[in-house]
Amino acid sequence: MKKALLFLVLMAVGVLTYGQDSRILVPNKHNQVAEADQAPIDGTYNFDWGKPSNLVVKSLSTVDEFLIGGTRHDNQSNYSLQNRAYLFPDGKFGGTWMYGIVETAFPERGTGYNFFNGTSWGPEPTARIELDVRTGWPSYAPYGANGEIVVAHTVSSGTLHISYRTTKGTGAWIQQSFITPPVGAFGLWYPRMVTSGPNHNIIHIAALTTSVASGGTLYQGVDGAVLYFRSQDGGTTWDIPGVVLPGMGAEFYPFLGLDQFTWIEPRGNHLALLVGGRTTDLFLMESLNGGDTWVKKMIWKNPYNCATFAPAFYCADGSVHGAIDKHGRIHVAIGVNRRSITSATSSSWYPTVGGLVYWNTDMPGWLNTFDNTWHLDSLNATGHLKVGYVDLNGDGQWNVLSGNACVGYYYIGTTSMPQVVVDDNDVIFIVFSHMTEGYNDTQKNYRKLFGMTSPDGGTTWGNPIHLTADEWHDYDECVFPSVAANTDNAYHLIYQADEKPGLAMRGGGSSLPHAYVDNYIYYMRVLKADMVGVSNPKPEITITKISQNYPNPVQGNTSFELVLDQRASVAVSVFNLMGQKVMELDQGMFVAGYHTIHLDMTGQTPGLYFYTVKAGEQTMTRKMMVE
Repeated sequence: MKKALLFLVLMAVGVLTYGQDSRILVPNKHNQVAEADQAPIDGTYNFDWGKPSNLVVKSLSTVDEFLIGGTRHDNQSNYSLQNRAYLFPDGKFGGTWMYGIVETAFPERGTGYNFFNGTSWGPEPTARIELDVRTGWPSYAPYGANGEIVVAHTVSSGTLHISYRTTKGTGAWIQQSFITPPVGAFGLWYPRMVTSGPNHNIIHIAALTTSVASGGTLYQGVDGAVLYFRSQDGGTTWDIPGVVLPGMGAEFYPFLGLDQFTWIEPRGNHLALLVGGRTTDLFLMESLNGGDTWVKKMIWKNPYNCATFAPAFYCADGSVHGAIDKHGRIHVAIGVNRRSITSATSSSWYPTVGGLVYWNTDMPGWLNTFDNTWHLDSLNATGHLKVGYVDLNGDGQWNVLSGNACVGYYYIGTTSMPQVVVDDNDVIFIVFSHMTEGYNDTQKNYRKLFGMTSPDGGTTWGNPIHLTADEWHDYDECVFPSVAANTDNAYHLIYQADEKPGLAMRGGGSSLPHAYVDNYIYYMRVLKADMVGVSNPKPEITITKISQNYPNPVQGNTSFELVLDQRASVAVSVFNLMGQKVMELDQGMFVAGYHTIHLDMTGQTPGLYFYTVKAGEQTMTRKMMVE
């Protein structure tokens, strides 16, 4: 596993873009998809609309990153991500993820967990927090006056499992009794949870009943119903033991998709649940009295809601997130995709279509009946579309590899996985994952994390800033961000990274699942001042290229090429996986041009190493393997 580094990250700003698309056929099984390729695409996309008149390049001051854990179970969520991270008022921080090491069945799957105690992180976990129960899809929240709580599902028994402790970060996890489905429902899965009340002793859970395709049954006529549970005594009893909220029954939605719902962090008694996308409406369920009563607000009326046939249309892609500000407004970020429904059992999706849409409760929903003339241009014209494709090099094109095969499939848009935070100064921060030009493994383009802010509650927005631009992440797929709802002088998030675009657990057609690899869970801290303030000037570039060392893996001697655009003093340092410096070479003064640097790794312990070149004030890092 990689270890902690303190990064100086150069940030690049993107522009709104839009390109041509092609589609992928997928069976319309509501809860499960598999696909086959259709016509390939051209990987160079012209920006037909929405391009700002300027391209601003920013750099951030130091961004803290720390490796907090790992997993080989790489599918953290099918669509929307439940809350996995929390910043406590005392500055302590907890992060969770889906942990599993033994593919492909992952019998030991459960909740991975690490905790920052205000001074340091705990060791990387080697087991789930659950004692002897295989679980999945954890949600994490504060519990009681000073505790923490996790809820996850158990597929084998069809119940929800709660783990908690009254003092966060220490002591044994208490395994609470299982939450069973109501009479008539076969099982419960994909839970989302938040807590509220002065001492966080009120627990709110939304969970999906098991679908027919997965061995379940219809519940009140719905194939996969979203149920609401509430406990007002810390989980001892449940005064609302699993109900279908008004406006979510079979008369509206004969099916709802897995992972296409997520809680918004409560403010007092103000609760909000986002539901839908893809082939159903996207709507908001809102309660101002702690869950006693609910009002449904339509955000995006799907033109062919739950239809058995529909031509191509733009829609929410199922990945959505939001935040409540101090005025009670709810701010929502939505991933966009394009789909068509060919029959009751199959549909098509367009893997290279993507965009990020913003909405808040002061705005009307999109209620018109859409047709093929209504598309992302319409959202851009009304100011709702904030990001299309990110143009890192400013050439007016999206330069990704050609063909559908360039996409690592998550069955969402190329700009998606949004997370939203709003602070008491009405500053909104959105993080999203984007398939990014200039980063690829020669077969597929990598996704990277970007952030953007609005300093005035959503009225105006800055351009996206690349959060994972450091060379450390050049060959990383950066996905599944989960941002803590609370902030201090910074935004705090965790995310998953690995060296293979797409997933080992999902894929098809030209984007077959890749082999299982180690996936790294990182914590990241982004200073607010760096997102909304005046950025430091970008340092003058001295290094234009550092090649991958060859041979790699290495058993003795290896070398790499360094290209300078001007004369500079050069030094090389080599670090092991623990962050310990094992070699330091002062190369002296190099002239501009190509240079070959040799390293002798004889006698070094086998494993992963990192070589860092410093030329002038600039540094670049690459990875190498010693056998």
